[in-house]
Amino acid sequence: MKNVRLRLLVLTTLWVVWLLPAAVLAERVAADAVNYEGGKSGPGINTSCPIAGRDSDYGSARWQWWPPGEVCLDHQGTRTLWPHWWRSGALVVAVTGFVVLPLLTVASARADRRRHEGDQDSDAPLNELTWLSE
Repeated sequence: MKNVRLRLLVLTTLWVVWLLPAAVLAERVAADAVNYEGGKSGPGINTSCPIAGRDSDYGSARWQWWPPGEVCLDHQGTRTLWPHWWRSGALVVAVTGFVVLPLLTVASARADRRRHEGDQDSDAPLNELTWLSE
């Protein structure tokens, strides 16, 4: 019983530790995507973005998926603004957690079920010893 509680505590902690950064990443990427799409003046038209250090000068904005977010390019095509580096690691952790945590949960549930079924069977008399009670 102690093992089951410990396993449940570890799984719950892993789910929470995974869910919080995944939710932050999803919110940041969604907010960037909404801002990017909202800044367009028509379908398929890139927005403009201010170029850092140059007043009243704007570059073109594009969306990229690695790391996810908006990229700003100046007139020569040089990146002047890009998404934070932590988004790449957060995306890898989120996808890995999305695959690994359900597998761990299912494996834990199956192990608990096998253990529970094994405990129920241990109370039944062994077939080899039933002749002693006859």
